[in-house]
Amino acid sequence: MHGVTSIRNFISITILLIMLVGFASPLQASVQDVINTDASLQAELIASKINVLRAAPDGTGTRISLPDAKCTVKFENTFLTITYQKAVSSPTTVTKHLIQNPTVIQSFEEECPNSFFLKKNNGVISVD
Repeated sequence: MHGVTSIRNFISITILLIMLVGFASPLQASVQDVINTDASLQAELIASKINVLRAAPDGTGTRISLPDAKCTVKFENTFLTITYQKAVSSPTTVTKHLIQNPTVIQSFEEECPNSFFLKKNNGVISVD
């Protein structure tokens, strides 16, 4: 009797795992779409990369890929501003204050979808 229960449990877990693997890919794609179209999440992701770069030694760089959406990313002083234009709604603007430290960030503006490379040289972060 104990052996039959173990076999049933094994078969049930195997079927469950097969179903999870089958549903994981579409679920992952939908979660990525939500992240790509959420201005506040994108602002957090970009700000975190910049703050890590600010603490890194000179010569360090990072590539930032912007989502495949209609948006604008702008850096001014210590502020990061992202403006999203969704198809049917009014534009959403999120402004994120970056960590204060002596590293200067050169002001620039990029349109989505695009990617850009930031590099830290002589205490200044600029688009490379």
